[in-house]
Amino acid sequence: MNGPRSLANHSRYLATLQMEAWQRALSDDNRPGWIVDAAFAPAVRWHLRQAYGWLLLAAARVAQAPPQPPHSVSELPGLAPGIAMSAELVRCEDLETDGWLSDMLAPLPTASPPPRQSNLLATTRSTPDLDQYRLWAEALDKLLESIDLTLDES
Repeated sequence: MNGPRSLANHSRYLATLQMEAWQRALSDDNRPGWIVDAAFAPAVRWHLRQAYGWLLLAAARVAQAPPQPPHSVSELPGLAPGIAMSAELVRCEDLETDGWLSDMLAPLPTASPPPRQSNLLATTRSTPDLDQYRLWAEALDKLLESIDLTLDES
């Protein structure tokens, strides 16, 4: 069975493929963007959540990956008695509560109505768009790099 770090890389790669297809669909399709967003957002979100879960297992130094990754620090297997939670996991837990991870991990809306047309410069979308997922993917990459450095040093 593959280790958690390689599974994180694999899931992150699958998210990249989905985002590339999403971009092509937005460019080549005559459908409204909000419909394309609603079609691709769940798959990209799933792959990024999987990548994050495998990352958590790597940060927790779990050698043998379970069949499915956790999706939060609270879902990790318990630490051995006397072992404190690592700084990386504390950071992840903080981001899950109040940070970009809390937004990325939040459930998607069950219905995605079209954005309202108005004279406002900004509108609120109910489904995160491709640009938002790209930002989350970049933030996840930085988190992966940070945890990799810590794991390499230990």
